Amino acid sequence: MNSSNSNNNTQNREFDLIIWGATGFTGKLACAYLSNDRSKFYSYNLQNVCTSQNKKDRRTIKWAVAGRSKSKISSLLSSVSAPSSTPIFVIPSIDDANKPFIDDMVSKTKCIVSLAGPFQLYSDSIVESCCRLGTHYVDVTGEPLWVRRCVDRGYDEMAKRSGACIVNFCGYDSIPSDIGCLFALDELEKMKEGEGGGGSTLHRKVTCYQCVFDGGKPSMSGGTLASDVLTTNTTQSSSSSSSPTMIHPHLFSENSSNNKNKNNQFQTKAWYSKDVKSWVGPFPMEKINVPATNRSAYFLNYAASSSLNNNNSQNTFSYQEVAVAPTQKAAMKLERLRTHPLPPSKMEQMIEQGRLPKPGQGPTPSHRSVLSFMALLVAEEEEDPNNNHETKKRKVCVAIKGGDPGYEETSKMVIESALCLILQPNSCPGLAKGGGGFQSSAMCMGRTLITRLQHAGIQFLKVEDAKKEVDLFWSDGMKRMMEMKEKKGPRAKL
Repeated sequence: MNSSNSNNNTQNREFDLIIWGATGFTGKLACAYLSNDRSKFYSYNLQNVCTSQNKKDRRTIKWAVAGRSKSKISSLLSSVSAPSSTPIFVIPSIDDANKPFIDDMVSKTKCIVSLAGPFQLYSDSIVESCCRLGTHYVDVTGEPLWVRRCVDRGYDEMAKRSGACIVNFCGYDSIPSDIGCLFALDELEKMKEGEGGGGSTLHRKVTCYQCVFDGGKPSMSGGTLASDVLTTNTTQSSSSSSSPTMIHPHLFSENSSNNKNKNNQFQTKAWYSKDVKSWVGPFPMEKINVPATNRSAYFLNYAASSSLNNNNSQNTFSYQEVAVAPTQKAAMKLERLRTHPLPPSKMEQMIEQGRLPKPGQGPTPSHRSVLSFMALLVAEEEEDPNNNHETKKRKVCVAIKGGDPGYEETSKMVIESALCLILQPNSCPGLAKGGGGFQSSAMCMGRTLITRLQHAGIQFLKVEDAKKEVDLFWSDGMKRMMEMKEKKGPRAKL
């Protein structure tokens, strides 16, 4: 398919983007981000962190919202200072009877931003329409098996024919991991070029150390919990499906059957990391982020010896991800949660009892004000400089930093992903090469998305001392929490 087809078949559509699932917890923040309502963001100052061009982009695009209840959508738009003329699409339910209304909505926009989870229940039909009608699609799903089933049902081939780019995992799962890995390898290439390196790369490895300051309180929303419960139940009950029924590190890459590298397995243990000089343990979102990042590694050939786009290399690459814990005890708790996870039935019971949030509920403004994330990515390679079996090692560390990862930064990440496709199609590798189909954020938007996120206030930095960054991260988090309690009183709760 040529680039003119995939880039131009939506140019005359009425809207630039439509938000599907606008009344959910993340959907409300996405609408607030588009309408520049800084009063809804507590972990960063929306007015100060974004460049003037970023603000202009959000002011000039034509957008609409969609959901199941017109009254709820109208109330939402009023609450986030959106223009009263913002168009509304009402889709009462996702079923065959409403398919014509779904097609009508999808055909009117260049891109659908889907925030309606669980995605296998509320976004499946939306994806099919986008693939068939040539409409780009981005979402914040954390449901890898659902994405794989969409591919296996032929949606990928359909999207390639229509020119639609389908980009899942465009929130905290898995932008910092996927785009961060690309950024780390770029910095590794710069180091290699600066040293005059040009030999054969024997092995590349990236380890992502995830740091999340949550104030000592879980920060998941009800929608995220509902997706987790449904995904677990589906995994346990879909043994008759022709698609994979278990998430594994290479769920989306074709070399999954022959890659047995121990560094490509999911983490199950707590251990002490020399890179960050801290205890680490299994990261809860690893089973989403690792398959997503490995897809980029496979299709962009991160193992290539001379360039990240050289497709002739047979060398190896591995990616792994862990959570940095403030103490050894906290790391051991992460290990127990991985080896003895909470049963879905127990989670459902806790949701009904009000001990966990219900769909539409999430962390309070006070809680969000102290939330932050940092992804430290350590990229390493071994090189045979003269092809004479003498190895040279290189290592570089980068950091991606932001505020509340699950909701405030996620709403920013997914909207900026959509704006890449809408405003800068010729700078998006997945579009510039004339492609469509299911792609990762690194494959489709690549370095263009890094620049957009930087302009939106997310930091991408090369760092010299990983331990110093980790120590500073925890101390900054504690400082924010103390400041919040001083404002609200010593008994203030998150």
